[in-house]
Amino acid sequence: MPKPPKSRGSTNIGQSAVEAPTPLQVGGLAFLWTGRVLCLALFAFSPWLYGMVTWQLQVWLVPWAALVLATAGVHLVLARQSTYARPLINPFTASLAVLLILALLQTVPLPDGIWRRLASGATFDREIGQLAAEYASQSETMSPKSADPQIVELLPDVELLPDTVSIESPRTLSVHPQQTRASSAVFAAALAVLVASGILFRGQLGNLLLLGSIAVVSLAHTLLGLFQSIVWNKWTLLEMPTATHFSTFVSRNSAPQYIAIGMGAAIGLLVWWTRTKSNAAEEKRYHVRYPAINAVARLRRRLEELLQDLDLMSTVLIFAITFMLVGAIAAASRGGILACIFAIFITLGMTLSKRSGAFLRSAGIVVLMGFVGTILLTTLELDIQVLERMGTISAEAHQLNNGRLDVWKMAVSEPAYWAAGSGLGTFHFGILPCYSGFESAWFYHAENIFVELFFELGVLGLLVGLSGLGWLVWRIMDARTKSSRNDMLYPAIVFALSAVTLQSLVDFSLIIPAVFLPLAAMVGCFMVDIVPPSQRRQRSARHAATHTSEEVKPPQIALRLASVGLLVLIAIGMLQGFSSLQGFAAAEAIERHVDNWDEVAGDGVPRMPVLNLQPRLLEHPEVAIQLARLEQKKFESDLNASSAWPDNTPAELKKMLQTPAAASAVVRGGEHSKLAASLEIYRHEPLLLELLVRSSQRMQTAANACALDWRPSWGLFQSDLGQLSDATRYRNYARLALFAGHLPRLQQSVGTNALWAGERRIGLDLWRRALTGNPTLSQNVLPLVGKLLDADELEGVLPPRPLVRARIAQRLTQLKSGAADPSDPASPRSIGEKLVSTIDLDDLGQSAKTADDWSLVAWAAESQDNPTLAIEAYKQAIVKAPMDHKRNIDLARLLVARGQRQEAIQQIQIALRRSPLNEQYQQLLDELDPSAP
Repeated sequence: MPKPPKSRGSTNIGQSAVEAPTPLQVGGLAFLWTGRVLCLALFAFSPWLYGMVTWQLQVWLVPWAALVLATAGVHLVLARQSTYARPLINPFTASLAVLLILALLQTVPLPDGIWRRLASGATFDREIGQLAAEYASQSETMSPKSADPQIVELLPDVELLPDTVSIESPRTLSVHPQQTRASSAVFAAALAVLVASGILFRGQLGNLLLLGSIAVVSLAHTLLGLFQSIVWNKWTLLEMPTATHFSTFVSRNSAPQYIAIGMGAAIGLLVWWTRTKSNAAEEKRYHVRYPAINAVARLRRRLEELLQDLDLMSTVLIFAITFMLVGAIAAASRGGILACIFAIFITLGMTLSKRSGAFLRSAGIVVLMGFVGTILLTTLELDIQVLERMGTISAEAHQLNNGRLDVWKMAVSEPAYWAAGSGLGTFHFGILPCYSGFESAWFYHAENIFVELFFELGVLGLLVGLSGLGWLVWRIMDARTKSSRNDMLYPAIVFALSAVTLQSLVDFSLIIPAVFLPLAAMVGCFMVDIVPPSQRRQRSARHAATHTSEEVKPPQIALRLASVGLLVLIAIGMLQGFSSLQGFAAAEAIERHVDNWDEVAGDGVPRMPVLNLQPRLLEHPEVAIQLARLEQKKFESDLNASSAWPDNTPAELKKMLQTPAAASAVVRGGEHSKLAASLEIYRHEPLLLELLVRSSQRMQTAANACALDWRPSWGLFQSDLGQLSDATRYRNYARLALFAGHLPRLQQSVGTNALWAGERRIGLDLWRRALTGNPTLSQNVLPLVGKLLDADELEGVLPPRPLVRARIAQRLTQLKSGAADPSDPASPRSIGEKLVSTIDLDDLGQSAKTADDWSLVAWAAESQDNPTLAIEAYKQAIVKAPMDHKRNIDLARLLVARGQRQEAIQQIQIALRRSPLNEQYQQLLDELDPSAP
């Protein structure tokens, strides 16, 4: 009887035939492990990518993520496992894809009519035009080209910008299309990692590899961060350490989020290990168990089972989780600490609520971790600083001064962003028109992912993002009835996603940085490996009917098209934003030269660096800004070293005139400027002005890219030698007035130099805006009084707060410079006396709250010859600060002047009791009452 033919690739050694892998399958396996290595290397490097906060490293992130996705796709095709793509096409990835599409659409140029109806930039462009028209109608500014030919001759012989050029907003939905393109590329890279991870790390082996690698890398960064936190010289691996640095992270807020992802991975490994130990059941069969007759007995039995189940691997994982928790706490991020603590309880509740025994044992582990963690914090001497940091939460809540809430209110209250948003990644540009002018340190890090989602992508973006996140949460809740294949992923994703989401409410930006890539990978694997109960029942029924679990019906045409469309969309997002990323990276390199300009060369003279930039990068707005700043630095250095300075130039005046803003104001004002004498310097050094002209051209190029960015407007003001048209200059002033409210000192500097240039109406308006939003800075106006401001102008720029006006008036009357000629109406003393005469004493008294306020009321009342009110104000001040004996003496002197001798003696005696060694008080008492002891 003939033997049956052997199948290709089979063996016959007395065992069942095993098919040898085909070349395509071998190639698919090679690409699988190549993709895994690339992905894990990216996760290990991701804290450095984000922690160093450099665009140059983000440039590496996009092609790296693209390579990972391409490798996963090739493996998918070669292995012929097309069913991998089925779980990746779901509402969550669809929502992310829609957000990416919205971001891409925000960078598309629009017709003017559509742009003016939909874009937020159109609203602010109208505001700029209106304010510029007001400046044009009110200003007495003259163009140096037509007013002073001698000044025009100072300008270098270079090609000037046309007079008709006007700075306009880009005709896109995004207020800064370059920033949105770069942010879209980073967002697409994160989406690529999410999709690729679901392919590369599917199955138990892939999950073990992924979670184990994330946990090891996170533990390593945690240990490094703890070491850096306790060393004596604050050693750090970063070039730019800050007071809040932790390990490879610049911000203390980013460390807990990355560590929380590692903690989630370690928790997943611990849960999987405890449920899969082969000998656990056998050991329990011979273990004597106490009867659980009450709660104490049950707790005792669970603790004994916990100690019995602990082995080397479990102990290592528990201590790894503990160290990572200590690291998250030591980073001193309030949001990170609270997020990790709440995530622990959420994980316990969601993963172990139906297993009472496991819940008690897990609670025992948490208590043990807390005890050991407290000992570690105390040993490392980090507990006090953490407690001090956490104590600020109650202080902010009690004082209601958390600037984050104010920024969020401003963001959601601007209707211009409700329809199409400001553009992905433009939150810190778009918030500028909404800024209401309060003093706060929260402005540049008051992030909330959901507020930013609404702000940057509009109502549609918020709804799409929330729907995708809601589906993911529902999927997590639905997966509580799970199989053994997701024992690792479920607790890992619950903890990591809970901690990151909670902290992102107060600490992080919408754009997913590299530090979130491990979380994206875990989410991708979770969506692939978690199978809902309904699908498991269908699969079981199909298996029973066909007696096979290997053959799976191939995906439908629509699913294939959706998968291809998703990959194409990701590729478009990364490709169209990569050039913008390169531009920001090149600008960073130039910025480093600008910031290190004071590091002189061998001969002590700073030199312009040699920059090898690609021609296409010169058109990037950020590159233009940094090149213009570099030229302004060169101007300052050359002007300081110039030999054209007169020998009798005062040092203070020389220091003031060395800034580009002052130099441009002098040249623009010409012979009409009060500093016109310094023009002689530029007649001897005409090449200095050439640097400012080139800087002006670059700044105008940058200003055309984003009308809301104050930096090019400030740079254009600093280098405006009069070559700009009046319309362009007025629009630039309007931009600084409208969008630099968060920088009141900058507005004051612009206003001061505008006054020096003779542009008085504009200078006064900028000073008024700066002081109205920040009245506590009103004392900065004092040096201008009598030089650039008269009494009426001072009254116009001060905020309408009686206490502020009274304090400025008091300071003016006390200036020594005004004591020489008090009869001069232009002297500071005379201006202060005129200012105090305009203050309503009733309003001033109603505004007083502290002892200093009441003393100010008393001084104003005396100045207006109202001694009755002055006496009452001094008495109120004494009540507010009873131990300040100087106020008793002030009151006594006023009482003496009023003829109330006995009351004055009583006040002096009170002051003497509080300061018995004060000879002046005793002498005053002797003069009033010689018989007093």
